[in-house]
Amino acid sequence: MKVKNIMTHNVITITQDMTALDALRKMNDNTIHHLLVTNQDNEVTGVLSTRDFPNALDLLEEGSTAMDEFLNKIKSEQFLVKDLMTPNPVGISPEAPLTDAAKLMLWHNIHSLPVVDNKKLVGIVTDRNLLSALGEMEEALH
Repeated sequence: MKVKNIMTHNVITITQDMTALDALRKMNDNTIHHLLVTNQDNEVTGVLSTRDFPNALDLLEEGSTAMDEFLNKIKSEQFLVKDLMTPNPVGISPEAPLTDAAKLMLWHNIHSLPVVDNKKLVGIVTDRNLLSALGEMEEALH
């Protein structure tokens, strides 16, 4: 089975100049954990996940009440997506086998991969997509 058979096609994207608060709202509104950051040519320039928000505490000044400062900066829209995103994320081809997607996620300790064809975003594959496919394959065997 290939990545194109299990990937999510309708990807919700953001730009790097969007506020982190707007990105967090978009994740919450759509019940998702990953947003792909794209440019005007629909090329992936980064990924923002819910896991990036706790990591943002590292951007704050030492000696401050880190969580309070973080929340205040998020609420005041001082953090932009480009401040928190992982730039140049690992991607995968829609023609790649699922095993390649699983290996990349394990090797890089990530939970999603942009699916890219000719540098253009065509989908996203997540650990949930892989687990769902595994469950379907297991059912088909019985």
